[in-house]
Amino acid sequence: MALKSFVTSMPDQSGTFLRASRIIAGHGGNIARVSYNKAVDPHMLFVDVEASGDALLKIEDDLSAIGYLNKKITEIRVIEVSVKIPDKPGAILPVLEIFSRYDINISYMNSVAGGDPWQDFKFGLLIENPAIVKTLLDDISKVYPVDVIECDSSEEDLDNTVFYIRLANEMQKLLGISTEKTMQFISESNRILQVLQAEGENAGKVFDYVRRFAYFVSSCRGGNFKTSIQKIILSGDVTVYSIQPYCGSNTYVLAGPDKLVLIDTGYAIYHDEMLRVLKEAVPDWEQKPKNIYITHADVDHCGLLSWLTDADIIVNQKSAENFRRQSAGLPDYREQTELHLGYSKISQIISGYTVPEVEDRKSVV
Repeated sequence: MALKSFVTSMPDQSGTFLRASRIIAGHGGNIARVSYNKAVDPHMLFVDVEASGDALLKIEDDLSAIGYLNKKITEIRVIEVSVKIPDKPGAILPVLEIFSRYDINISYMNSVAGGDPWQDFKFGLLIENPAIVKTLLDDISKVYPVDVIECDSSEEDLDNTVFYIRLANEMQKLLGISTEKTMQFISESNRILQVLQAEGENAGKVFDYVRRFAYFVSSCRGGNFKTSIQKIILSGDVTVYSIQPYCGSNTYVLAGPDKLVLIDTGYAIYHDEMLRVLKEAVPDWEQKPKNIYITHADVDHCGLLSWLTDADIIVNQKSAENFRRQSAGLPDYREQTELHLGYSKISQIISGYTVPEVEDRKSVV
């Protein structure tokens, strides 16, 4: 059984999740995780499904056919407005009619009658089309005094959700990732948010660390990719090259007369840069056969396996099982809890990792 995360966009009406669940069950799928919060987004629902590979494809096709799969990343703006409304029956209706006209969902509202002729109503609004904000405020101001205030700090769900949706769009531009990867980034961020909120942790702080990691990784690309290279002659026949990128993840090359032996390979996102360094540093790089020894199957050690396709790979039992599980769409040994699963998937997206096809060229020791 494989696991796939779907980011769905469902109509805000009864029976929509039932319809999706029937499709999933009809293909033998099991819902492993679901997350929905109308106060965060009235349409977006995250669901993890366990099924065979063929069944997952059929589920995806059927959900897409009824318009449930989110093909577009919507950046939702959350604003809080304060509207002074007369303290009398029916006075709120003009404001609600304006919200309805613009198809705006209210995430929260509160007011207290203070004994004067006006009530101060605070509304949290989910804006799916930021371009309408000015017009919306203009229309409200024609009826009642309105002000825009900062979002209530108690609305942590909203703050975090806006942050990670914007972060996903930011990552798409920064890293050049596909829409599919961006949607996966959103889904895994939501997974992390669920776990951290349940444990009372600060999700915003964690997402800020994710952002900083992504910017650091991106800042070392291209002309900014720097390495320290040490060359050690062990004997007349063997030379060791220690390649130490400033971004981390060392690679070692033992160059013999007839073969090259690599120990680990670095991050996938730097495959062009690392291949350039290897070809410049190691004589006869193109001509000599290669073996790669992987110390352990983390993304910073295995990234170039998908590009060094002419090399034989030697791994231990644990790493071999890790690759097997990844190829089967199953959580690997770093992904045995929901929180670690989310961190692992986001690290793979940021670092450009793809599951290497190593089955036909690996040896297990």
